[in-house]
Amino acid sequence: FQYFYLPNTNLISATYLLDDGNIKKRDFYEYSPDFILVKKIQDDGSSFERDDLKDITFREIKYFHPIEVGAFSGYKSIKENKFLDLKTFEEKLFNKKIYSYSLRGKLIKKDIFDSENEHQYTLFYEYDEKGNLLSKTDALNKKTTFSYDIKSNKTSKIYPNALSKLYSYDEANNLHKKQIKKDDLTFEKSRSFDELDNEAYFLDYLGKETFYEYDSFSNLTKISTIENTDEKTIKNSKTLSYDSFGNISKIDKGKDIIEIKYNIFSKPTFINKNGFVERHFYNLDGTLKTYIDEKGIKTHFERDYLKRIISTEVATQRDQIIDEKSYLYNVFSLIEMKDSNVSKRYSYDFYQRLIKEEKVFKNDTFYSQHFYDTLSRRYKTIYNNEIVKIKSLDLLDRTLLERVEIKTRPFYEKNFVYDDVDNFSLPFYIKSKMQNRKNPFDQLDFSFQCDNFIIDDFDHLAISTKKDQKQNFKSLDFLFYDLIAENLSKLNSINFISDVFDNIFISYDNKPSFIDEDLSNNPNIISAHLFLYDDLDLESIFSEKSFYDFDKRRIKILFTKDALLGMQNSSLLVKQILEVIKKPKNIEKIDVSEFLISYKNIEAIVNIKEKDQYIIKNITKK
Repeated sequence: FQYFYLPNTNLISATYLLDDGNIKKRDFYEYSPDFILVKKIQDDGSSFERDDLKDITFREIKYFHPIEVGAFSGYKSIKENKFLDLKTFEEKLFNKKIYSYSLRGKLIKKDIFDSENEHQYTLFYEYDEKGNLLSKTDALNKKTTFSYDIKSNKTSKIYPNALSKLYSYDEANNLHKKQIKKDDLTFEKSRSFDELDNEAYFLDYLGKETFYEYDSFSNLTKISTIENTDEKTIKNSKTLSYDSFGNISKIDKGKDIIEIKYNIFSKPTFINKNGFVERHFYNLDGTLKTYIDEKGIKTHFERDYLKRIISTEVATQRDQIIDEKSYLYNVFSLIEMKDSNVSKRYSYDFYQRLIKEEKVFKNDTFYSQHFYDTLSRRYKTIYNNEIVKIKSLDLLDRTLLERVEIKTRPFYEKNFVYDDVDNFSLPFYIKSKMQNRKNPFDQLDFSFQCDNFIIDDFDHLAISTKKDQKQNFKSLDFLFYDLIAENLSKLNSINFISDVFDNIFISYDNKPSFIDEDLSNNPNIISAHLFLYDDLDLESIFSEKSFYDFDKRRIKILFTKDALLGMQNSSLLVKQILEVIKKPKNIEKIDVSEFLISYKNIEAIVNIKEKDQYIIKNITKK
C-alpha cells in the first residue's frame, strides 16, 4: 500500500494498492472543516489522479452527513451509498440511511431508503439508564426485548415468535447457564470455571458431561466426557501435549494418536495420524503453497497479490497431473473459473452485483441472468431464456410469492402467509396444467444435455441428463428444492435426489413422469431422502449442540418404506412429518440412537446413529 495524508494532519487522504508498481485499487477520503470524514471513494482505477477514470470497472462513493451543531456534533446523521454508472458517468443511489439519537447519544431510530430514494422501513431501539439495549423493532414492527442484571450482563432475550433465551452468570461474570424455551420445550446447558476462568466443566442439553484440565499456563491438557444412556455409561478422553511455542504437538485418544509439527509461524507442516502422514508447505506470506495428503497426492496453489487462489494443480506421487483449475479476478470479484471440463464466467453491474453467469461444458453453453429490486435483493432469474423464476419478498426477506415459468408457460405459483409468531402457511398453490398432461421430456424442449453431469444448481432446480454410447437420451433427473417446507420450519432448501417432491419429474423405466406431493402413495418408491439446510438446527434436539444455532448445516432425512406406508395409511404428507421433527412436543429415548418423537397426534420413530442423518423408521397416527 501507498498512503497520502492531509497536510499537517494524521488524516489519510488517499491509499493505493499496488502490484509490481501498478495501481490495482484506490481509496480517496474527504473531510469537513472540522476534520470529520464526509466522503469516501473506492475504485479500481490505474492513475494517482482521483478524477482520472481510466481502466475503472467499478466506483463506489459513500457520503457521510454529520450533525453540525449540538452536543452530538459530528455524529453520523445520514449515510448515502452510491455507485458510478459507467455508461452515463452519473452517481446512482444504492441506499440511504438516516440516523436519530437519544439525549444520551444512543441510536434510537434508523430510517432505510432504497435505490429510488423511497422510504422502505424504520428500525427502532430502546435503552435502559445504563445504555443497555432493551428492545429493537424490526421492519415489520416486531419487537425483540432484552433484560440485564445489576452488572449489565444480558439475562434474557425474547424474540417476537415467543422463543426466549435465558442467561445466568457466576460471581466472575462468566456465563454459567443458558436456557432456551419455546412453547412447551426447554433446553438447558451449564458450565463452570476454575480459579483462572478456564472452562472446567460443561453439561449439555442431554446430560452429557465434559471435563477440562489445564496446565500452569492455562493450556488445555485433557478432555474427558461422560455420556449416560439407558444401557451403559460411555466414557471418552483425550490428552493434548504442547511444544515450546504453545502449539498442540500431540493428541492422544488412546487408539488414535496424532502428532503435529509446525514452522516458526505456528503453521502445521507435518501431521502424523496413526502412521498416515500429511505435509503442508507455505509461501513466505503464510499462505498454503502445497498440500500432500496421506496417499502422496499433491495439491499446489498459486495466488495473486490479494492472496486469492488463481490456480490449483493436483498431481500423483509421480507428478502426473490429474486435475487443474484456474481462477481470474478483478479487484473485487471472481470473473472466470476454468477446469478440464467446464468454463464459468461471471458478469457484474456497476453496483458489483452478479447479473450474468455463463457455463460452457464441451460445446454447450448454459447461462443465467439475475435481476434485483430497489433494496438490491434478487427477485428474478432467467435461465437460458427458457426458465424464469420470480420471487417476491417482504421486508424481513421472507418469501411471499414464487412463480416459475417454462418458455413463458406457467409451471407453478406459490403464495406464502405468516402469522404473528412467524408460523408459515400456504393458502394459494397453483399447479400448472403441464403437470396434469404429464408432458414427455421432448415437449419441454430443453437444450442442455451432457453425460452424468449436473449442469447447474440455480437455487431450486438442477438438471442432469444421461446418454448412452450412441448419444441417445436415456433418462432425465431433476433435483428440486421444494418451497413448501422452506419457510414451514425456516429451511433454506430441501433436495430430493432420486425421488422428487411436488409436481416435478421422476423417471421410471427411462420414461419421465410427474408425481404428486404425497410421494408415499407412489408404489414405485421404496424410500426417499432429502437434505435440509436448517436455521433451527434439528440435530440439537437430540445432541449437545445449541438449539437454534443458525449454523446452516446440511442434514439428511431418510424415509424408509415402513415410514412411507405409515404415512400412506394415515394420509400424512411429508411437510407434516417435517413439522414433527421441527418442534416435537415429546421425546422418548428408545435406545442410544433411536427416539420416539411426537407432535399433536403424530408419532415417529427416528434413528440418528449417523452424524447429520435422520432415518424416519416408522410413522403412526394416534
